[in-house]
Amino acid sequence: MPTTDLTRPAEPPPGWIDHLAVRIVEDPLRVRHGHPISSEYVETFWLSHLGPSAICLLRLFDRTTRHQPDHQATIPIPELGTILGTPGGSGRNSTIWRRLDRLVRFGAARWDTVDQTRLSVWSHLDTVPRRLQQRWPDWLVEAHVQAISDRQAG
Repeated sequence: MPTTDLTRPAEPPPGWIDHLAVRIVEDPLRVRHGHPISSEYVETFWLSHLGPSAICLLRLFDRTTRHQPDHQATIPIPELGTILGTPGGSGRNSTIWRRLDRLVRFGAARWDTVDQTRLSVWSHLDTVPRRLQQRWPDWLVEAHVQAISDRQAG
């Protein structure tokens, strides 16, 4: 009969990261043409693509780094999951890492290091691409057209 050792190892497994360095990056083109990560636009129109937990991460990163030197902070990864109320641990297959990966895949952030210990988050997100808008219900498409028109008029 196989046995399983349920004791915790004395040291973290290789590749395990307990802190994440996050910095907010301002790109002049994104600032000029994009939408602040704390904006209603991001919450309304990026929500269906990034998901609510990833949107909360963006806002948390924005608030956490806003008054820090160089707009960066180091955040314990286990605490990120707790803050977001997402279940699971902080290993590479955890909910928190899937949310971070989602931010990167959709262009809201980028990894600055191969070992994924430093994350740059854009201060502004682009307008949602048309290919993603095709998934939206008609009322959201109409609201988006109106939001873009209001922004161009203002």
